[in-house]
Amino acid sequence: ARPASTNRPLSVMAVLRQPRFSVPMTLALLTAIVTVVLLSMQLMGSRKARLEILPQIEALVAEGDIDRAYAMALEAEKYLPEDPVLERLWSDVAVRMSFVSEPAGAEVFYKRYSDVDSDWTLLGTTPVNDVRLPRVVLRWRVGKSGYETAERAGDAFDGTYRFQLAEGTLTENTVRIPDSQRYFLLTGYSPFLYKVPAFVTDRFEVTNEDFLEFVRSDGYENETYWSDLGFMRDGDELTWEAAVDEFRDSTGRFGPATWEGGTYPDGAGRLPVAGISWYEAVAYARFRGKQLPTIYHWSAMTIFPSWLEIALDVDTRPGTGVFRSALMVLSNFSDAGPVAAGSLGGASPFGAFDTAGNVREWCWNAVGDAPDAERYILGGSSQDPNYLYTYGVAKSPWDRSPSNGMRLVDYDVDAERDMLASVALPARETLSPISDEVFGAYREMFEYDRTPLN
Repeated sequence: ARPASTNRPLSVMAVLRQPRFSVPMTLALLTAIVTVVLLSMQLMGSRKARLEILPQIEALVAEGDIDRAYAMALEAEKYLPEDPVLERLWSDVAVRMSFVSEPAGAEVFYKRYSDVDSDWTLLGTTPVNDVRLPRVVLRWRVGKSGYETAERAGDAFDGTYRFQLAEGTLTENTVRIPDSQRYFLLTGYSPFLYKVPAFVTDRFEVTNEDFLEFVRSDGYENETYWSDLGFMRDGDELTWEAAVDEFRDSTGRFGPATWEGGTYPDGAGRLPVAGISWYEAVAYARFRGKQLPTIYHWSAMTIFPSWLEIALDVDTRPGTGVFRSALMVLSNFSDAGPVAAGSLGGASPFGAFDTAGNVREWCWNAVGDAPDAERYILGGSSQDPNYLYTYGVAKSPWDRSPSNGMRLVDYDVDAERDMLASVALPARETLSPISDEVFGAYREMFEYDRTPLN
């Protein structure tokens, strides 16, 4: 007889403990646990996003803090990708922009306007289609090898930016202003449509260092730079020699009124030149082979974007109020005098710095046809209230106030000669003094009981 077998059937648990079964089951269990945890976290995140983050975004939008609202919307989107409330909020905090260029293949970069020293972020190579950006003031840079780099700044908008890149390169101190057709909207003037062909402007205001080259090149003693300016003062015509003799510094040397000994103060080389007359500004421009801007060129490069470059996906144009507010923050209206050119980072829609504040900038146009008529000087200075940025201001061409400076442009004078004509200042509203009796009557109209308003 055979002996009884000692091999008993294995229990279920014993079988499951064998490696060929236990390892896959352990992995399956861990996967299930991780899945449950992730689902729980997703549900918790979705709940937090819906109950906390979305209301916070709405509050930030109401406060006008679009930057923070945009950042929080990006966080909420991780948990609520198709939430209808979030979709509605996106229209408040973001835009959809496209960028095209001629020629194509240009790199498009952007950064927030306020982040002056931050790195640029690459959006892509043109054509760049339908990218989402925060609905805030931004800077853009578009460049392609062999072509001039284009810079823009302004309110982000729903639509397309179109760039016509010019062949070649510009010096570091210059930017090209594209063709523009716009309404003339300096404060106080009746709006009218005008067109300015593309031109080049200096990126920075003329500095003391720049102007010193003119002085040391005997610019004050070279009649060529001063010809045909018609030196009239108090009804009398002055010779060139007599006129130029007026333009001396505090020590009697040729130079701006703010200089001493024929040069600028120590450490002031990068400050904008100040204390110059309109005549000196014109002579310096001729020394450089450039021109003073007309008021049309100045307003074209400083206030609004070129609508010829912009195609909108909505019926209304983006406002410029937010951009102007951002520009004021980075401009010098400090009442503490000029600062180094470009040091604050406040740039116009085309990359020209300090168009608002720092020093006023002489323009070519006179306010009338008289030989000694006042000349426009725009942009305001560090000594002015910031609303003067867009006001038409004019001074005697002899005026050498310490707030008077300049910026140079380069355009075809012969082709645009009609822009050199005089432009009258708008009529100013005048106020007349009133008697104490009349003032008292007006004051009574606004009297109220000074009790708690609640």
